[in-house]
Amino acid sequence: MKLLRKEYSKMARRSFNDFMQKRAPLANSAVMSGADVRVAFMKRVFSLVGFAAFACAAGAIWPFFVNPKLFPAFMIAGFVGYIGTWITFTWGRNIRRNATPATIMLGIFGLSTGFITAPLLMIALKYFGVAEGSKIIALAGGMTLLTVVSLSGYVLVTKKDFSYLGGAIAMISIGLIVAIIAGWFIHAPMLHILISIGFVIFACLLLLYETTAIMKYYPIDEPYYAAFQFYWTMWILFISLLRIIMYIASSRD
Repeated sequence: MKLLRKEYSKMARRSFNDFMQKRAPLANSAVMSGADVRVAFMKRVFSLVGFAAFACAAGAIWPFFVNPKLFPAFMIAGFVGYIGTWITFTWGRNIRRNATPATIMLGIFGLSTGFITAPLLMIALKYFGVAEGSKIIALAGGMTLLTVVSLSGYVLVTKKDFSYLGGAIAMISIGLIVAIIAGWFIHAPMLHILISIGFVIFACLLLLYETTAIMKYYPIDEPYYAAFQFYWTMWILFISLLRIIMYIASSRD
């Protein structure tokens, strides 16, 4: 009987440990779940960012395969998908925590940003030529990747907390909105370049802020929302850098 009780006790402890290991990913913060779960969460987030970037690249090549008459339809689809997924991710808490619909929504968001990006890529290729335009696009992409890796890597290595940047980011975003509205009435190329520079600064600060949030503050059952926010920041940075590089290249001609 004693032997049976010992075996039963061992089985109970193993079952309890297995249960706790399976339950750990459902905890709400790094403090509750442990550093190992937070690391797994971060890996999940950045893999989802890569998925969204791949969807964007797929959406960006559509002008090369469709009839030019369909361009307006793709642009409308891009903006509708962009706004729709943005609203869903921002307010649809239950949806963004469900893996299947959240994955679909993230893919649609990435594809939509690709549709929106495509005309700018076409302009670069047509205005500067395929060879020079491809170099400009590659330069913007390389600078974006270098900036993301440098800033996010700095946060991850030093463990510094940049959550205090939230107020500055909010103020800059308000200023950019005002500048964009002014740009509708003031057709000055320099103003639009200054807006792009403002967006680069905005995106860099947001990268520090978002990386801190991913490392410390996001609930670990929110990987899709974290990936959505981080990818959007990357996309804004790429678009802004591309516009600046195109302006500099055109000024030399």
